[in-house]
Amino acid sequence: MEQLFYNGVIYGGTDFKASEAMLVKDDRIVALGDLEELRTMAGTKTLCHDLQRRAVVPGFQDSHCHLLASAMHQDMIDLSRVTSKQQLISVSREFIARNNIKKGEWVIGRGFNQNLFDEPILPDVNVADAISVDHPILLDRVCDHMGTLNTLAIETLGINDTMAIPGGAIGKDRTGRLNGIFYETALEHVKSQLPAPSEEQLYRLIKKAGNLANSMGLTSVHSNDVTTRNVAGFINVIERMESANELTVRIFEEVQASSVADLAVFEKLGLKTGSGNDHFQIGNIKIFTDGSLGARSAYMRRDYADQPGNRGIKVHNGQDLQALIAKAHEMDFQVACHAIGDGAISQCIDAIEHAQAGQNKDSLRHRIVHCQIADDSLLERMARARIAADIQPPFVATDWQVAEKAFGDRVGDSYRWKTMQEMGVRLGGGSDSPVESLDPIWGIHCAVNRRDSSDLPVEGWHPEEKFDVAQALALYTQGPSYLSFEENKKGILAPGYLGDFVVLNDDLFEVAPESIKNIKVLKTFVGGRLCFF
Repeated sequence: MEQLFYNGVIYGGTDFKASEAMLVKDDRIVALGDLEELRTMAGTKTLCHDLQRRAVVPGFQDSHCHLLASAMHQDMIDLSRVTSKQQLISVSREFIARNNIKKGEWVIGRGFNQNLFDEPILPDVNVADAISVDHPILLDRVCDHMGTLNTLAIETLGINDTMAIPGGAIGKDRTGRLNGIFYETALEHVKSQLPAPSEEQLYRLIKKAGNLANSMGLTSVHSNDVTTRNVAGFINVIERMESANELTVRIFEEVQASSVADLAVFEKLGLKTGSGNDHFQIGNIKIFTDGSLGARSAYMRRDYADQPGNRGIKVHNGQDLQALIAKAHEMDFQVACHAIGDGAISQCIDAIEHAQAGQNKDSLRHRIVHCQIADDSLLERMARARIAADIQPPFVATDWQVAEKAFGDRVGDSYRWKTMQEMGVRLGGGSDSPVESLDPIWGIHCAVNRRDSSDLPVEGWHPEEKFDVAQALALYTQGPSYLSFEENKKGILAPGYLGDFVVLNDDLFEVAPESIKNIKVLKTFVGGRLCFF
């Protein structure tokens, strides 16, 4: 099928040069230019679309999210707006009653941020017990690196006060009894014991997630959904959806590994970075190396300014991390290391440099996810080793006040997105959804303005790190394409590239910067197919 889009402002090429018309045949772009020129190229049966002077940009991409979790989040208690422990309790009780959840069934709430509470203290087992003693309860913090269980959940999972999990922590009160709070790999252990979705449930969730992504203009995502536990079922569902032409967002799937033994599972299945097609590919090996800023579990080289004696949680020792990354590197897997603190970032750089020294494959484009606090010396090493960074501009809006308290006099080394780019570190922009909104327009707004939802600080937080609109748009289009080795077929609107594009109700390049957040997606096309309108 051939389609002609005209009477628009179509931003094509790497420099986003505007054209008035675009010709698309099947799933590829044929040409951009003026209408009369493209009319001569079009066939007699070409479908013509009047854009009514709307702006058209390349399909948005997210370089790091959790698409499956974003869909699952819609079936959980939304705790993102609670501002006290009592409100958390009441909202959770109402959810159980409204949904008539049977006794003994798991209840999961996610998204709370204790820094927003009137008393900023983590909810413990007593808070979770106040919600229900008849349902196992898990309250997952917004960062997904810390969670709270009630007594029934602890008993159901057979956890006791002598249990220890390397790379994590299980909280205790002053008497040595479990306080219900679990960090990092301890929380992952908890989640691994929860009932896994069936393939039918996975199908429903992936379809819902695709629709959600398309509604926000997303045509491609790098998504962390798969572990050794669910990889086979997930791939089965994806293949089923592909055969039925039901996959409406392109997925570069991150597969999570915490040990060399995990890699052996993926190797046995014949998986490696890039295996797949234009709709679904196996992406990188995702490795967690520390926690989060909000939970003060990101691994730092120095103590937190507001918590003397605490440097966060180091998930792996140096030797184990080197062995894990070296094996992934040997298997031709791109590695994506979750690292927020400069201690974890330093560890990751050490391990990647070690792997590259043993077998030089800097073309694998290894990356560090989040990369929130790093001084010049770390960024220089990243640039030399060609280590990219997955950044999340919405974190600035959420975290800037927390960062000032936590990092103290080192806060100037944090969230240095523009500096990274200027120092030669390749960047991709993402959301880490459901930690932050999946909406890439909000991400672009945050990259350009560096303000929170209340438009503070007025001048933007560390305004010297602001992106201009073109840089921010490239962050959510060209950046992820580079990280998935697809810069020659998507990320820009140009002849021969995939027909992935978005029609907006207003023009990113023409509105006042502070108004970018108000722009809406009118239509989303994936491979020339209308997937949202």
